[in-house]
Amino acid sequence: MHNPVEELLKAEGTKDDSVLVFPSDIAAALWLEEALDITGKTTLPAGKCIAWDRFKEKAMQKTVAGKSPVSGVLRKLYALDLAARNRKAAEPLLSSLIPKQHAQDGDVFAAWISRLLPQLGLWQSRAQKAAEFRIAHGPAPLANADAEDTDLAFLVSDYGRFLDDHSLFEPAWQRPPLADEGIRYFILFPEAIEDFDEYAAILASAPCITQVPVPPFAPDENTIFDVFSNARDELRSCALRIEHLVSQGVPCERIAISVPEIATIGPYLLRELSLRGIPAEYRAGTKLGEHPAGRLFSLIEECVNRDFSFGAVKALLLNRLVPWKHPEAGYLVDFGIRNHCVTSWKEHGEQVDIWEEAFRTPAKGEQGDTRIQEWYRSLRKALIAMVRATSFSSARTAYILFRNDFLDMTALAAADDAVIARCVEELNALAALEDEYRPVLPASPWSFFTAQLRETNYVPQRTSRGVSIFPYRVAAGTPFTWHFVLDASMEHASVAYRQLPFLTEDKRERLRAFDTDASASFFSLYQCAPIAQRTPVTQCTPVTQCAPIAQCAPVTQCAPIAQCAPVNPGCGAVFSVSERSFSGYCTTHSFFMRCAQDAGTTGAGNTGAGGATDPAAGNTGAGTNTGAGKLPRYPLSDPYRTERAWLSGDETAPFPERLYPAQKDGVTAWNAYGPEKERSFLTGSFFPSAPLLADALAANQFTRGKPRITATALGTFALCRTKWLLGTVLGIRKETADAELPDERNLGLLFHSVLSETYAKIRQRDHIFMAAHTDEYKKWAAELAENATADNAEFRGPLAAPLLSAFSKRVADGIAGLIDADAKLLDGWIPELLERKASFEYGNLSFYGVIDRISRRPSDNELVLIDYKSGRVPAKKDCLPGEDGSLRDFQIPMYLFLAEHDPESPYAGAKIAGAWFGNLKAAKYDMIVNDSDTIPVESRSNSVPRSEFAPAEAACLEMAHTFAGAVRSLDFRRPETLPWSECASCDFRKICRYIYAVRP
Repeated sequence: MHNPVEELLKAEGTKDDSVLVFPSDIAAALWLEEALDITGKTTLPAGKCIAWDRFKEKAMQKTVAGKSPVSGVLRKLYALDLAARNRKAAEPLLSSLIPKQHAQDGDVFAAWISRLLPQLGLWQSRAQKAAEFRIAHGPAPLANADAEDTDLAFLVSDYGRFLDDHSLFEPAWQRPPLADEGIRYFILFPEAIEDFDEYAAILASAPCITQVPVPPFAPDENTIFDVFSNARDELRSCALRIEHLVSQGVPCERIAISVPEIATIGPYLLRELSLRGIPAEYRAGTKLGEHPAGRLFSLIEECVNRDFSFGAVKALLLNRLVPWKHPEAGYLVDFGIRNHCVTSWKEHGEQVDIWEEAFRTPAKGEQGDTRIQEWYRSLRKALIAMVRATSFSSARTAYILFRNDFLDMTALAAADDAVIARCVEELNALAALEDEYRPVLPASPWSFFTAQLRETNYVPQRTSRGVSIFPYRVAAGTPFTWHFVLDASMEHASVAYRQLPFLTEDKRERLRAFDTDASASFFSLYQCAPIAQRTPVTQCTPVTQCAPIAQCAPVTQCAPIAQCAPVNPGCGAVFSVSERSFSGYCTTHSFFMRCAQDAGTTGAGNTGAGGATDPAAGNTGAGTNTGAGKLPRYPLSDPYRTERAWLSGDETAPFPERLYPAQKDGVTAWNAYGPEKERSFLTGSFFPSAPLLADALAANQFTRGKPRITATALGTFALCRTKWLLGTVLGIRKETADAELPDERNLGLLFHSVLSETYAKIRQRDHIFMAAHTDEYKKWAAELAENATADNAEFRGPLAAPLLSAFSKRVADGIAGLIDADAKLLDGWIPELLERKASFEYGNLSFYGVIDRISRRPSDNELVLIDYKSGRVPAKKDCLPGEDGSLRDFQIPMYLFLAEHDPESPYAGAKIAGAWFGNLKAAKYDMIVNDSDTIPVESRSNSVPRSEFAPAEAACLEMAHTFAGAVRSLDFRRPETLPWSECASCDFRKICRYIYAVRP
């Protein structure tokens, strides 16, 4: 395999006057390491291999003596200062780059403008050439300049003045001739350098420059391209091939993987390698501000900017990577939950701190803890000092004081400590700029600092050896023995360089700024760069050696011994693509389609020697690639798939010939578990092996030895017995970790309380409901609602009074709507039974429930049962038996049964004609049961007569007996017909763990 870099290093690597320039820092660093082996030297100067950006700075700085290259941070500071000047100017400086209507919010455009600055040199050069052409062949250029052109011209002038004032230069603007100083530069692979065309003319005329182009794509026996049906098969094949290479003696650190869309594919790839025991090193940078440890600084900012709302305080104090010195951090969060410290607010123009209010008036029965109060005040002061600092140096000082007072840095893991140290380095670098660049310092230094962290890549130092995983492009042309390129699709592996991308297409065409497709160059770089191992690999195989031994008659005894022979594992590149990736369907890159056509093949199979079809791996290629030292297309079977087939009960499936460490651990754990396994309550009854559970049920779910039946219990039990066991019997509750506002439960309690008192007052004064008095009834309801919210004990804390006061209006409005509905349907009826508890024994069961209201018509004693609903109202279909005869909601049939069968009920033995839900949100009645002869309703009403509701009542009683039988026999099995979606959304899924069970 022809490798141009290796040959160049052999020829020039030992010469002091030669420097190799690579497209990227990674390529330069890796080839510098490899150069030691190639040249046989023990040391080489660090400048022997440099990156293109470093070459530009080094070459241009000699022509701008006394000046320094501008940094990305300084560009951002300039852009923010420009936005501030534009905002303060009587007439905005910019009208297009920052639209005039958004001048006051111009900071949001600063980051974009800072990215434009390096490209303005090219824009100016192209614009001048276009102007010369128009002067010779058309109208003057200024006559056609638009607002964008004017803004860009102003930006060139203003930014240039900033550079001159601070003795800086923009490397991307410089186009001076290169002076020959006796150093020969070999610029490798210019086709892969994005802005090389801008310097091509200068470099072509420089005698000290030699360009080494990308060699043409020349596949050999170790160049493979495969198409897979899906991304999982592609990753599995990659891992199996790497496993084979490692077994052949190729060190993991000599293998690399390049991945487009690495943020999506990377975690799946790491998992695939980990499952097979292949060490991997993730060499994709992470933004400092997005790193879990680096988020500390943005969490501090958010805490202050959100006025110490509970969500922001909780995110900071409960972050596991923030090593708080004192336990008060957790105590403060608990205090906020109990006192509902949701958010601060403004009152009469002044900010009210929710925490200080809560310390002043804590929840009922809670004693204020002065330690927590003092700790909170100290923390608040420290955070504000950082976020509202007026300079980077004062922000740094505030952080050091905060760290010393509140954090235990010794508790941090080494990797996390390194991240925070790197963040502090950024703050130190910003502080170092203050004296010289004070005029352009931002108004909020801490916000600028956290924004810088969100844009700064961090790649941890290499601490282990393993397969290197790179983002696509950055490791092209690097000297690994084997390089795997995944997802070589048109969508993700295409590389297009765009000049002046901030301009519209018509302007780019006028300035002759075109796109350059560099995709083929990168594929060629990946294909030509791998180099063979220089250290020979020895592989040992058992052979049989025969030797005579002395006996009565000479015989020959054979014994196996180890025979060792050198193996050449080869080197090469493996390209692959999946027809369906994790982000959607993909198309094979046209480059490989053309390669296949040039080779006289059809389809998108292997471009080298070919490869055998492997149904298990999902490959669609054809051909073979075998031989000593070669990489087989599918070298090994997959033990995981073999194990899965064996576990499925397929008699033809063998047990895996080999097992991965994870599989061995699983088999060991299973064998240690033994044949006698504990019974699972998901698949069988607890009876009689759980006497403690039986005792708990007897104490809490039985009344005088009879199971207690409620509509709520039947509803939960009918859906899933396991859910009822965990939630009701065992009393497991989802932990509250938020300072919540009043919810639907609080609102429902208020509604029921006020409705009961309102209708009791109606019955007491008027005896019957009188439509003529509805305005007065509504007034009563409003007064009762206001008193009820003031006395409500469900919600405490500083926000209770204002929020519950707002709730009172909602409660009054909801009841007013129901009063209007009563005026239409129940005028003259007596609100006879209100909030009545019913409890009685029936057979071997004990029934219990609370009936909200029953109204009676005095003229004929017809009855209507009403159940109030402030939240979701069950649909009629849920209250009637389905095709399988089961109910989803048991409230209406249960309440009818209680009212008609409770010996203490005034309606025992009667027949209730109507049963409705009082829909408080919609201000109407949802009629489930109603005889039109009793209450005339519109024809479109979908209620059912009482005579047709008997199947629902029978289904309710049947479920009650089923419930009683299950409770007595301790049978809480998960229903086999329960949809998986119900389990996936259940609060108990992490306890039940049904969705996590592995089923062959």
